[in-house]
Amino acid sequence: VLTSRDWIFIKECVVASPLPPKGVSHKGNNARGQFVGRPGRLKEFLYDVVSNRHSGLDVDKMDYLARDTLHAFGVNGIADIIPKLLEKACVAWGRSNDSDSETSIETKDDHSSMHLMICYPDTMTHNILTFFERRYKEHQRLYTHPKTQAANYMICDILLLSEPFLLLNTDNEGQRLPISRAMLDPTCYLGLRDSIVDIILSSDKDELRPARELARKFQAHEFYKKIGNTIVISAQRWHEALWQMSESEIEKAILEGSDL
Repeated sequence: VLTSRDWIFIKECVVASPLPPKGVSHKGNNARGQFVGRPGRLKEFLYDVVSNRHSGLDVDKMDYLARDTLHAFGVNGIADIIPKLLEKACVAWGRSNDSDSETSIETKDDHSSMHLMICYPDTMTHNILTFFERRYKEHQRLYTHPKTQAANYMICDILLLSEPFLLLNTDNEGQRLPISRAMLDPTCYLGLRDSIVDIILSSDKDELRPARELARKFQAHEFYKKIGNTIVISAQRWHEALWQMSESEIEKAILEGSDL
């Protein structure tokens, strides 16, 4: 049975930091609070397993990199590294710098400014560097590939077009929820598999016709076409300017910046 403290622990593991106060967004929140799910300095290393805020080397990265390379290319791209990383991992006192990206291990008894964290011996340096090198290469070859990005955008558009009209069954008889609120009900949420596209395609609702047409193009691999690149210096200023543009101004800017 999961307690309320366990739920908090799970959330803290995902965000890799103490949860912000209620009503405050986690993004941009630099407040250094205290962990609640598993309080105490001797249990702090547990938070490094899922999302390692010290080194960035965690089971989440290992899992998705092994899974995605296997499904995309038929070969687990890090099969030779994972066993070594799991076998050599240990818990030791370490100190993080301001960016939480580097650690230094000390043997002094005074650990007031240090953390218990998942560490690796010096002999694993090459394997760790190889892991991040392969991760970088897969991001270039797979995750940020133009066709991958186009497929992601198409799936988002299909779901957005379906959102107001596609309702999913819940545990409560007579209650149905849209896709964006499926997480409020376990049965409804578990129904959100890849088959959601097939459900949209098999629907005969007139309101879902635009979503069905886009889903057919997606299944036929008629993805959106890449028309160009642009360098964004400041994402915040760029987004602010974008929201102030009219639809015709956006279309004109796309055509001017395209490779067509």
